[in-house]
Formats: sequence, structure tokens, C-alpha cells
Amino acid sequence: MRLIDKEKQVCVEIEQFNPDMSQYMFVTLQGKLSIVTNPAERTEAIEKMREFGKERLSRNFPAAHGMKADKKWDAFTAEKPFVIVKLDPLAVESGLKPPSLREASASAELRPN
Repeated sequence: MRLIDKEKQVCVEIEQFNPDMSQYMFVTLQGKLSIVTNPAERTEAIEKMREFGKERLSRNFPAAHGMKADKKWDAFTAEKPFVIVKLDPLAVESGLKPPSLREASASAELRPN
């Protein structure tokens, strides 16, 4: 938490790729972190994270992060003292994808509606 208070500038990279790198996408987001202090916004973020976790992440993730193993993702609630941060405002966004996907998206952009 001291790092967030001291230096709010961050860079976040999100990656998606096949093991053989035949398909890949990367996006880098740069900005400043801020702690979510609005209770309604915090609760909404936690609920979205819990639902995403239930659908797409391991059932063991909550236990590996200090929550009760038997509750799984249901242990991730707004009543817990989680600190939620957001990247705000977004300062720089850049990305990379393979030539095959760049060509496909360029063709789609050139097609008339």
C-alpha cells in the first residue's frame, strides 16, 4: 500500500497467446492507480470480480489468496477488507497482435457499412 501512496504511476500488461506463439495479443495500459473509496463502486467491483472468478478462474484461487477454502469464490465479498484499486485516468494504451490479425482487422475497418 505504501507503493500506491508513494508512486501511483503504473504499467499493466495483459497477454493472450498460444503456447507456440502462432496467435498472440498484448495490450499495455499506463496510468495512475487510485483506491476505490466509494462503497457502491467498491461493492460493484467486488461482485464483478467474484462472478468473473466463478466463471473463468480456478476454484482454488480464493484459498490461495487467504480466503476460506470451503467457500471458494463466495468468500470474496464486499464485507471483507479488500483494497480495490483502479487505473484512472488511462494515460497511454498500446498493443500488439500478429500480422494475420492486423490484416483481418484492417480489412474490416476498410469495408463500408
